[in-house]
Amino acid sequence: MLFDQFNAKKSIDPLKEAVGQNRSVLDALALQASSQAEQLACLSEQAHRAQEELSLQIEELYDRVTDPAPVVDADTKQLVSAAVSLRDELEHLRAYAFATSDKALDRQIELLLLICDRQLSQAGISRIERLGEIYDPALDTVSDVEYAPNLENGVNTKALSGCYKYRGVIVRRANVIVNKGEQYG
Repeated sequence: MLFDQFNAKKSIDPLKEAVGQNRSVLDALALQASSQAEQLACLSEQAHRAQEELSLQIEELYDRVTDPAPVVDADTKQLVSAAVSLRDELEHLRAYAFATSDKALDRQIELLLLICDRQLSQAGISRIERLGEIYDPALDTVSDVEYAPNLENGVNTKALSGCYKYRGVIVRRANVIVNKGEQYG
């Protein structure tokens, strides 16, 4: 009987030690999850503030611009530029959320981008997609060049920011990276 108690105590001690180690791991994971939750809350608040600022800028733009003429004055161009820059910041925030595998934040920012695009469109601002297109100096600003052997020379390989037009007038050119063919290397 005494021998059985000794053996039982001997087999319980490693279990107690394993439970203690698991508790430490769980505590560390809980601390990490808490930290990530705080980061998510901070990013969510930043996205919300960016959306509010963008909405205010778009409303101001819409209120100021009632003339359908394609002439865009410097103030309007600056306001449109500010609105699309805020959209770009939301896109950068979404890329961060995607890179950190935060699907909830990524989805929330994706919805904000859809709302933003709809509001920009209602204000007469449209985005011209330049990725994969041949470089056009009227629509693109070259940020850098790279060699991509599977693409023809002069193709935009990356769009760092979009090209935007307001009522048919280009108000901001896309910032792109262009393929520089091997023969030009």
